[in-house]
Amino acid sequence: MYASLDDAHRAGEDLFLDHCHHTANGNRIIAESIYKFIADQQL
Repeated sequence: MYASLDDAHRAGEDLFLDHCHHTANGNRIIAESIYKFIADQQL
C-alpha cells in the first residue's frame, strides 16, 4: 500500500485532508490496494 501512496504523492495528488484523514482520492488508492491484496491472496 505504501508504494501506491508514495507514487500518488510524488505525482502531486492530494491524499490527506490533515494528519489522519484521507481525501476521496486517498481512500480510493487505499481501497484499491486492499482489494488487490485480497484478490491476490484469494481470500
